[in-house]
Amino acid sequence: MVKKMILFLMIILISDISYGGGIEFYQGTWKEAMAEAKAQDKLLFVDAFAKWCGPCKRMARDVFTRDEVGKFFNENFINLKLDMEEADGLTFGKKYPVSAYPTLMFIAGDGEVVKRVKGAQQPDALINHGKAAIASYDRSDEYAALYEEGKRDYNTVYKYVKTLNMAGKPSLKIANDYVLSKPDISEEQMALFLYEAAIEADSRLFDEMLKYKEVIVNKKGKDAFKKRVVEACSATISKSVDYDVSMLKDEALDKCKEALGKEADTETLRLNMIYAVDMGDIDGYYKYVEKLGKKAKKDPSIYKYLVNDMKERKKDDPRTIELSLKYTKELCKKDLNAENAIMRCMALINDKQYDPCLKFVDESLEKIDKSDPFWYKLNSVTKYVEGLKKRESIN
Repeated sequence: MVKKMILFLMIILISDISYGGGIEFYQGTWKEAMAEAKAQDKLLFVDAFAKWCGPCKRMARDVFTRDEVGKFFNENFINLKLDMEEADGLTFGKKYPVSAYPTLMFIAGDGEVVKRVKGAQQPDALINHGKAAIASYDRSDEYAALYEEGKRDYNTVYKYVKTLNMAGKPSLKIANDYVLSKPDISEEQMALFLYEAAIEADSRLFDEMLKYKEVIVNKKGKDAFKKRVVEACSATISKSVDYDVSMLKDEALDKCKEALGKEADTETLRLNMIYAVDMGDIDGYYKYVEKLGKKAKKDPSIYKYLVNDMKERKKDDPRTIELSLKYTKELCKKDLNAENAIMRCMALINDKQYDPCLKFVDESLEKIDKSDPFWYKLNSVTKYVEGLKKRESIN
């Protein structure tokens, strides 16, 4: 019985708390959300729920709030919550009947249900359902057919490149050919096309995109531009590792600095971390971890990123345990909430500091409001740690 309880609590507690945020749900009707999904060429993710549904409440509290879930869904979908017993939900239900709660749907902009899932899901399972929905919604063949027919208008080529990228298919030749053809389009159209097309930093398309930085920032926002730059630089870093060509790594870092200016410092450290660990330079990896850790004093979210990155890449290395203890302590000093407190607890548990962990939980629960979505999980840590202590005493 003790072992079953420990296993259950492990499933609840030992899960990645990643750098990002929870799902951002669209504020508007389902028809408006559908139109937005169509305009952005994304799938609409719908959480069809009822207020009285227990599993629905647990998903809203424990799954949709998860950072890794939010990061994936905010990037790839237009997200909508619909109470199926309210007016808008009743209208939606006439077109898309629901027989169980929650029902999760992935719907194309033309109204086609790409994937339907019944019942509450854990974070990893929900993300996998999302990935499967995206994979099954590959429209690049439609645009490929139009392209082969000779259609080269802006909308066709733009959507062709975008769908190729979404499907993980090569798009650089199509994009390069279009830009080299010097199409008669507006500055804004060219900027948005290059934003979609510049998927690698070591490319002419990326260089061209930088010329339109101001337009892209005005249309997409500063964060979106930064995200595109980092993704493109990361892709070139991966090529550098795959082909063992350090010059590509250097080019990616230079392009990142050129594109982001002073803001590039943090991102180049992240890129160096990735490059070092992928090249097997573990000492180099931790060197950059510690350099980036110094910047976390001004941005505590970096502590979360570092702890999760070390856990994912080098979980059992003594340096991961040591630095996780250090960073989670600083994180909770600057921003004590239940999610951060759980990260601190897991660092203490990994170092087998059970009694300090129990003390920290008691102190934290007194300071954190019960409305915190992770409060109940933090409250469960005590039983989990007591179970670990009991098991070790038996062994």
